[in-house]
Amino acid sequence: MCFLTQLALLCIGHVLGIENLALHKPTWERYPWPDRERDFGSENAVDGMYFDRGTKENSSYIERIAGFFVFVSNTTSKDDGYLCYHDKSTERNLFLVDQHINCTLLGRYVIYYNERRQGVVYPSFYSEYAFNELCEVEVYGCNGTFGDNCIYPCPQNCLDMRCDTDTGHCLRCVPGYKGPICNQVRATNTQLSCTIVIVLVSVLIVVTGSMVNFVIWKRNAAKINRKSQGNIPQPSSKREEKDHQYTELEEVDKSKTYEEIHNNSQNLDRIAGFFVYVSNTTSKDDGYLCYHDELTDRFMLSEDQHINCTLLGRYVIYYNERKQSVQYPSFYSNYAYNELCEVEVYGCKGIYGDDCIYPCPANCKDRRCDTNAGHCLSCSSGYKGLECHIVCNNNTYGPECALKCGNCSNGETCHHINGTCLHGCAEGALGDTCQEVRATDTQTSSCTETYTIVIVMVSVLIVVTGSLINFVIWKRNVEKLSIMR
Repeated sequence: MCFLTQLALLCIGHVLGIENLALHKPTWERYPWPDRERDFGSENAVDGMYFDRGTKENSSYIERIAGFFVFVSNTTSKDDGYLCYHDKSTERNLFLVDQHINCTLLGRYVIYYNERRQGVVYPSFYSEYAFNELCEVEVYGCNGTFGDNCIYPCPQNCLDMRCDTDTGHCLRCVPGYKGPICNQVRATNTQLSCTIVIVLVSVLIVVTGSMVNFVIWKRNAAKINRKSQGNIPQPSSKREEKDHQYTELEEVDKSKTYEEIHNNSQNLDRIAGFFVYVSNTTSKDDGYLCYHDELTDRFMLSEDQHINCTLLGRYVIYYNERKQSVQYPSFYSNYAYNELCEVEVYGCKGIYGDDCIYPCPANCKDRRCDTNAGHCLSCSSGYKGLECHIVCNNNTYGPECALKCGNCSNGETCHHINGTCLHGCAEGALGDTCQEVRATDTQTSSCTETYTIVIVMVSVLIVVTGSLINFVIWKRNVEKLSIMR
């Protein structure tokens, strides 16, 4: 969460864990001031010194900064980020030297941008050219904390106490730990060595048992061969023939189809009576009717159709028909055709309102909202409400607040996004969300865990099974030898 303050702050107190993250951080300017003799470097905008700005009411700074943009991005390109703020002041007296911008976007870079484009009519007080004249930029956010107002400390095993400001997940773990909040102990060298020894012993048991069984089988086979040699029927010298029947699939003839396309702009009789549907599937029957041409005069039908439709959906479906027993206007064609030159669908992406000027609420999933009202189509994990501004409550978390929190210590509620218990699990519970029941075994060593027992049992089972098979084979061969005698 970033609170951007551009130019200077008249007064601001440090609220809980919020602090100026931009102070003395690296800066970069695409078009620096060419005069190298004066210190106009961009690093001055994060030096914390903004008390003597030297500005007067008649200064031209306001004209130069008017219309500025602020973007938040994970790269140094504004095009890869999200618009945080755009100044649209139409009068000079409405523009404030001290800008307090509330922006809840997440990113690594805060980008100030301004422009003066040819062919664009700007308010009369705007300067002719764009400038970067910032006294100070302050970005307030969490450091070692997360959550609304940065009130929760990052998990103690996060490396350098750095975690995601929303979810609290560690960016990296200190050595010896793993998991989203670094609360799972990573296997030590001793544990790994113990596991390797168990596997090797299990393999040795299987190999040894197999070799013993093989030796016993070979000895029995040799005894029977010596006693029964000469009594075994010889195979016939005539080779037995087998019938093989093949069925070859014949190539299926596909009826030839063709579609005749007409691009004659005068064929309005073919497009007359068309429908436009908006649907979330490829079927018009699952969607809503957006428009139906019902003109009865050919001269009223225009080649260029401008249709205003406020429906929401994934697919825009053009459809036409000519049904039997339906009386159509006289200029309609006998058959329906799809003869479209171009279809263009204009709408908002991540924004809403007239001319799409307002950003969708920050907690809308994938930044998607109703283009008219701005209501979120669905919420990001951990939030609910029309604008997804309500944090999950009543011991719930996750998408649509539909998941129940686990058994957190002291009856505390879990984190509203990922369900983790901030201060650990209650007695008898474990796991990231404290929803797993702790086993009540009496194992005294990591070398005697359940999987170790399973490995040994499987190994023994293989040896026993092999021995039983060899015993059965041996018994059968003994019976055959007795019959031969």
